[in-house]
Amino acid sequence: MSKPNFFCGIEALQALLQMDLNGFEPETALTVDLIEAPYLFIYTPEADAWELKVLSRGELYDHVSGSGIEKADLRVDRATKNGSGQTSDKMLSENMGAFFTACQQLSRYIRKEGLEPMYSGLDPEQAGIMLETGGSGLTARVVEGKERPEMMCTTLFGGTVMCRPYMDDFMERSMEEESGDWDRDWEKEWREQRERERKQRAEDWMKKYSRYLEKDPRIIVNGSKFVFTGVELENWTDVLEKMVSMGGIERSAVSGKTDYLVVDPGGYGESKIKEAVSQRLKGKNVKVVLLEDFLAAVGMADSASRESAAEAPVKETPAARSDADAEEARRREAEEARRREESERQRRREEQQRAMMERQKEEERRREEEKKRKEDQRKEYKEAFSKWKEACRSVEEERDRRVAQWRTSRAEGLRKHATSVCEKAEKDIGDELAELEKKISDAETALSGLGLFKFSEKKTLKAAIASHNERKDSLKEKLNAARLQVRKDLAGVEAKLDAEEKEYRSGLEIKLPLPAEPAKPGFIAEEERQKAEAKAKAKRKANKENRDSIPAAMEQGKLYTAAEIGELFDESAAWATPKLNALATVGVVVKTPYGGKTYYSLA
Repeated sequence: MSKPNFFCGIEALQALLQMDLNGFEPETALTVDLIEAPYLFIYTPEADAWELKVLSRGELYDHVSGSGIEKADLRVDRATKNGSGQTSDKMLSENMGAFFTACQQLSRYIRKEGLEPMYSGLDPEQAGIMLETGGSGLTARVVEGKERPEMMCTTLFGGTVMCRPYMDDFMERSMEEESGDWDRDWEKEWREQRERERKQRAEDWMKKYSRYLEKDPRIIVNGSKFVFTGVELENWTDVLEKMVSMGGIERSAVSGKTDYLVVDPGGYGESKIKEAVSQRLKGKNVKVVLLEDFLAAVGMADSASRESAAEAPVKETPAARSDADAEEARRREAEEARRREESERQRRREEQQRAMMERQKEEERRREEEKKRKEDQRKEYKEAFSKWKEACRSVEEERDRRVAQWRTSRAEGLRKHATSVCEKAEKDIGDELAELEKKISDAETALSGLGLFKFSEKKTLKAAIASHNERKDSLKEKLNAARLQVRKDLAGVEAKLDAEEKEYRSGLEIKLPLPAEPAKPGFIAEEERQKAEAKAKAKRKANKENRDSIPAAMEQGKLYTAAEIGELFDESAAWATPKLNALATVGVVVKTPYGGKTYYSLA
């Protein structure tokens, strides 16, 4: 299938640029005839890049052979989104990005509106698709034959004209001429039309730029640098040779060193006169003179003849001449009305085009300012965040230092306390044991000194000795218990420190708070949100591609509802429920009803 060809005005381009067509890939190759400018755009999606070529459109153009001259090209890499290309056309250089985006938008629009069937059988040399704007927005319709629009085209002499540059139209006119349906001298008519166009362009030029002409030019040829624009003379080579022989120098472009810009208003282009005006505003002495004054200066005013001059009229009978004159008068009147109407349309189109370009420039400037603003904010935030992290690290280090100091001091205190408790117990029990030992010794001495029949006294002393021994054993157990306790206390110092450290750190967090985190710019937060969303989406996509791996998507020890499992796979709860029940049947997952809901977890 051939590339679809679209006829598109400036307003339609603006409508395309304003559309939100995200989600539709720009993968349709196409061509676009821009009605208000002599350009044909050829948009081609390739495997590694998108390419846009711009060809000039002449008065007779062949889409199939691509007979236009290449004016510009732009190639945008798919991976890096970087563009490269070249053009010498100032208008294209300033607006190539907008034209490329418009062609991409049109490629997306084709996909969105399903226009493929509309152009699947069209021959681009016979028909195309007209894009128009109206109350219902952008519309597309097939135009064939005479329905196709007039478009701006370049002429043989470098100017522009509104015409119908279609090969089939040209062939039809040729066949009519050969069959005798038209009894006109087409070459003569063409030449006359060219002369009328030159006169009209000369009038237009004089209205716009006559104030820059030298009023009484005295042209000095010798040593002067001349730039020419709009000149169409058969003997132009002879004129240049004469100028060079007089010491004049020809230059192709206007610069601050130019002495004279020679203008033939009938064939003018505006780039050179605008540059001359620009140089004069900079204080350069660039003189603007008419071609006739230059020819007079080099002595060739009488020998110059225009390439577009009409041929001598053919002989006609008086009756034929009278009818022809009347017909010619009507034709001229109709042609003049058509020319005025076309001139007004062209003026409006140029104004629309300039407005669109200004809007594009303003939008580009706004985007650049927004990009710079975000870059500045990102840089400021990174610097502030780095300083905040450093300040947080200093606070954390100070907290850790104080915690270490506190642990050392607290551990020493706990150990000292445990040891002192044990030492006191040993001293008290030791003193009591010594006293008991003395009492037992005294009782045993007294017992040994009693007579044989002192039964009652002996019984009393023996009971006292037994009581003292029991007390002594009890004190020894108490001493051992105190020594065991101190060992436990010493061994539990670290555990007690760990338990108390949490409370101590909580107090430090109040005394030594962390500095406030710098506010995160909204667009950075949005970027992070989009990255997290893209990551979650990628995970869901991976899960969806492997639907049998529900257990692999679940975390051990976590409870899930069927809806939550379905969300992991970008599916519904109805999709997940039977699969989870089947897994519960074979013991892979555990099914737990709770609170009116059913939860699932890994077995």
